[in-house]
Amino acid sequence: MLFMRKWIILLLFFVTSLVFAEVETLSSTIEKARAQSVLTQKILANYIMVGMHNTFRDTEKTFKNSIEIFDRNMEALDAFATSKDAFINIEKVMLSWENIKVLLHKEKNREQAITLFKEFDTLLTLTKSTTEIYTRQTGSMLGKIIDASADIGINAQRMATLYLLKAWGVREKVIMDNMALAIRNFQKSVKTLKESTINTTKIQNILKQVERAFVYFTVMDVLDVSSIPTLIYQKSNSILENANKLSTAYNKTITLN
Repeated sequence: MLFMRKWIILLLFFVTSLVFAEVETLSSTIEKARAQSVLTQKILANYIMVGMHNTFRDTEKTFKNSIEIFDRNMEALDAFATSKDAFINIEKVMLSWENIKVLLHKEKNREQAITLFKEFDTLLTLTKSTTEIYTRQTGSMLGKIIDASADIGINAQRMATLYLLKAWGVREKVIMDNMALAIRNFQKSVKTLKESTINTTKIQNILKQVERAFVYFTVMDVLDVSSIPTLIYQKSNSILENANKLSTAYNKTITLN
């Protein structure tokens, strides 16, 4: 009887370990998928900075590193794909990304930046679909909270990209319309997080920092200021860092509850 009990305990431990390993792998995959969405905007922002010959914080190096990270994440997501939806999605992402990489390695100019903006828009939609494929597997009722924290980082980079396009002299209506939409989406995500019932003091403080940095985007958009792209570049990265802190804090809070 004692022997059987030991085997049952060992079996339960083995099964539990497998479940936790799978959850950890799924969580890592979701983080990589979300990172891809951020990178669609970050890569273009750095492309524009390099195109404007702005070397703030070594944008050329950051530009190249971001491309390498996107490639590595692609390999990991491809390896993790098991469902039909995941396979179809990853193939579309790969095709879109390969087309974009060709443009990224050409000489940088405003006309090509506009083309890349449209291409990255398509890729952003696909990477968001990647995230949705895996977040559905978590079955978490609090998924919208984690998604909102990720969207803050995505929209901060998107606003920076659109602002930098304006600073580079791109004045197409589609850029102005997308800036207004990005600002609304950002505000919606912040509102969702501020209304969360699981917010800790740490989370509330991070949200305050995010809102303070966001003020620069709204003021400069209203004033149509385009002379200090480095400030917007810096603020967008600050918001991204805080968005990552929020995701970690919410993940921890949800796990503990």
